[in-house]
Amino acid sequence: MSESRSRVFLLLDLAAITQTHVSCRKRLPKVRLIYSTKHNASAKLLAVLGRLGMDLRVGTNFDMETCRKNCNDIRLWDDPSCTGKTNSYYRRLILDVSMSVASSTPLIVDGHDELRRLVSAITRMSQRRQKQLPALCFIMKVDGLSDEWKDALSTTHAAASSTSHRLVGISLDLLERKTTLSNSLALLSDVLVYCRDELGMGNPQLHLTAPDSIDPILADWLSENSEWLSLCTLDISHILVKDAGAICTRIIGVKQNQASKIHYYIDDGCYGSLSNHSKSTVPVPLKAKADDGDELLNSSHDLEATVWGPTCDGIDKVCVGKLPKLCRDDWLVFGNTGFCDVGTTFNGFAPPDVVYCALGGVLYPSAPR
Repeated sequence: MSESRSRVFLLLDLAAITQTHVSCRKRLPKVRLIYSTKHNASAKLLAVLGRLGMDLRVGTNFDMETCRKNCNDIRLWDDPSCTGKTNSYYRRLILDVSMSVASSTPLIVDGHDELRRLVSAITRMSQRRQKQLPALCFIMKVDGLSDEWKDALSTTHAAASSTSHRLVGISLDLLERKTTLSNSLALLSDVLVYCRDELGMGNPQLHLTAPDSIDPILADWLSENSEWLSLCTLDISHILVKDAGAICTRIIGVKQNQASKIHYYIDDGCYGSLSNHSKSTVPVPLKAKADDGDELLNSSHDLEATVWGPTCDGIDKVCVGKLPKLCRDDWLVFGNTGFCDVGTTFNGFAPPDVVYCALGGVLYPSAPR
């Protein structure tokens, strides 16, 4: 693949994504699995997820239109990673669909002020269109399960009731938890009981964003509590694509001032797709010409290498480690980077192209087989 390309690309293994989905579905049969399109909204990937029966989270008009164009039967959910989206986004999500779909699509809010703003904005838009306002339902985004969550939930629930709409559940990102997973789930149980018993929600909805793996503690908790939840969704974007991709970067410059040290400059970096890359992880070197590949088998001549991004910024240091002597137009492959910010553009550097394959998770030598 590298021989046919001239710039950085993300190699995404669709077979590995399918295998991971099947595994998650077996472990969590009663939970609706969701993928967030903000990471990669390619038509080909969405088509595969549609065949797998996954729901999708959207946060922009572009992602929403892409999903509706390529996956007509997939349910769309409001992405809780950001609130305060544009009015046109809510118009397309709520008013451009049937009444039944609009009434079953909960909107994410971070408090009563945001809820009132959305109700007012959607009411005005429906009046201009001379269209009946659907019964809106809202999900409150709970950050960190702080001590103030009861007051925030109570005021938001009251705001929804005063406008003849409903607060139906909560959303929590387990990636951002400040305590251990077991403590977070214990607090989450208290929140759900409060929603059911004190706020009178009945069986509330629960929308979770999963950490990097499905911990047995989380799987057991979901199995035990899913019966009394009206709906439970789990965003498995990290799990789904983390091990299914590799960022393949081209070396655009080499500098060697000392015999034992060398600097490599690549066409992506910390301001782009490698922003979350661990600096302790050394990439896999790849010669531009296949017939030179035997040189990589001999590690006795590895040099102390520093890998830099393309921005000429001192912060754009990707990693430091042992690497063989490479040349311009050779490649450095960063594994386990399927979950990367492929949409990031900094200082005119375009994000990587996305290339698809079906290898079953074998993208580089250290990949699990």
